[in-house]
Amino acid sequence: MTAVNTYPMPFILPVDEAAQRIARVIDSGRSYAVIPWQMAIVAKLLRLLPNPLFDLLFSRAGRKPRITDL
Repeated sequence: MTAVNTYPMPFILPVDEAAQRIARVIDSGRSYAVIPWQMAIVAKLLRLLPNPLFDLLFSRAGRKPRITDL
C-alpha cells in the first residue's frame, strides 16, 4: 500500500509489529486507539493550526498518487 508513496513516512511500522499492537488494543477492550501513538500527537498539533496556516504549510506536501496516475 505504501510502495508508491514518494513522501517520507516516519512512523511506518513493519506488518508484524503493527499486528501485535493492534491485537493488544483489541485484547485490552479499548474502543479507540491510534497506532502508532505518535500520529495522535501529530494530529492534535495539526488540529491547532488555523486553516489558512495549515493550507499554506501543506499546499506543497506530497500526495499519494491516484490510480489513474499510476
